Amino acid sequence: MGQHDKPLPHMIKKNRARRWVANAVTLIVSIFLSMAMMEGYIRLTQPISVSYVYSPLYDYRMKSNMDFRFKTAEFDTRVTTDAFGLRGHDADSRRPCRVMMLGDSFVFGHGVNDDETFSHLLQERLDVAFPGMYSVINAGVNGYDTIREGGLYQELADVFHPDLTLVNFVANDPLSNSGEYVFSPTAISLLRFIPFSGVASLLEYAFRSPTDLLHNLGLMEGSTGAAHFACLNVGACQKAWQATGAALARIGVSAQRYGSRMIVVNLPLSQQLPGEIPPFPADGAVAGQWLSAFSGEIGAYFIDLRQAKELTPNHYYRHDGHMRAIGHEVVAERLFNPVVELTGACRNERKHPDIGK
Repeated sequence: MGQHDKPLPHMIKKNRARRWVANAVTLIVSIFLSMAMMEGYIRLTQPISVSYVYSPLYDYRMKSNMDFRFKTAEFDTRVTTDAFGLRGHDADSRRPCRVMMLGDSFVFGHGVNDDETFSHLLQERLDVAFPGMYSVINAGVNGYDTIREGGLYQELADVFHPDLTLVNFVANDPLSNSGEYVFSPTAISLLRFIPFSGVASLLEYAFRSPTDLLHNLGLMEGSTGAAHFACLNVGACQKAWQATGAALARIGVSAQRYGSRMIVVNLPLSQQLPGEIPPFPADGAVAGQWLSAFSGEIGAYFIDLRQAKELTPNHYYRHDGHMRAIGHEVVAERLFNPVVELTGACRNERKHPDIGK
C-alpha cells in the first residue's frame, strides 16, 4: 500500500464514530424491542400489573372502566372498575344511605370476582332488607395504607357524601403509614416515565420489595411480612402506630365534616387468627386492642373481625394470603348489623340531594 492509500487520521476517527453510533443505535433498539416484548407478555399474563395510574396525591389508583381477567395458580377471577376506578359497577350516589369502604387489597377483593367481594355481598344483603335504600361503595385499592385511603377519601367524599365510612385496617398498614415500608404495584419513581408501564411496575416492585416479588412469584416461601408481624407486639413500632393514629384521626375529621359516622374494622391476616403461628413472634390480638382504644378516642365504632370465630385459615388462600370468597361472606355477615344500626338517620330521609350530577 502506498503512502497515499493509507486512511487519513480524520477518516479513522469518523469511521470509529460511525461504528459507535451504529452500536449505540443497535443497543437502544434491542433494549426497546426487549422491553416491548416483555410489556406484551406482562399485559397478556398479568393485566392487573398495568391496571394502575400514577397519582401525585396518593401515589397511584386504579384505572377507570377496566375489564380484565386476574389469574394465578390459586384463583381465576374477573375484575371490572367503574368511571371512578372503583371495583365493580357504578355506585348509585342518589340512594339515601351511602356506605363507603376504605381499604387495601382485602377490601378491593384480590382473588375474588366482583360479585364476591364483601362490599358487593353487603350490598346484596342490604338490598333484600331495605330495597333501593343503600349504596355500598368499594373504595379499596391494592396496596393502600391508611394515609393513601385518607387521600382517596377526600376526593370521593366530595362526590358521594357518605353517610357511613368504614376504614378497614390490615396489619401491614402501620409500617407503610410511617414510611418505614414502601409498597407500590406501579411505578411511582422516575421509572413511571418509561413508556412501558408493565415493565416499569415490575422494576419498581423488584427495587422496593424484592422478597415480596419472589414470594408472589412462588420462588420464596414464607419470606414476606416478618417486619409487619413484629409490630404486633406490645411497645413495638411506636412511630408506625403513631402515624396510623394520625391517619385515622384525619379520616375521622373528614367524616365528621361530611356528617358521616365512622367504623374502624380490624381485618386479620390468617396468621393473626387464634392458634395460628405467624412468620415472626407476634401477638395477633395487639392490633385489635390498639384499634379498639384509639377508635374510642376519636368517637368511631370498632369491629374486630379477629374475634369472629367463624373466620378460619381455610377462609384464606394458602400461598397468596388473601381472603377467599367464603371469607368475604363471613365479613359481609358480620358488617350487616353494625351498618344498619349506624345508618338509621339516612333511612328515615324521604328526599336526598341529587349528588354527582
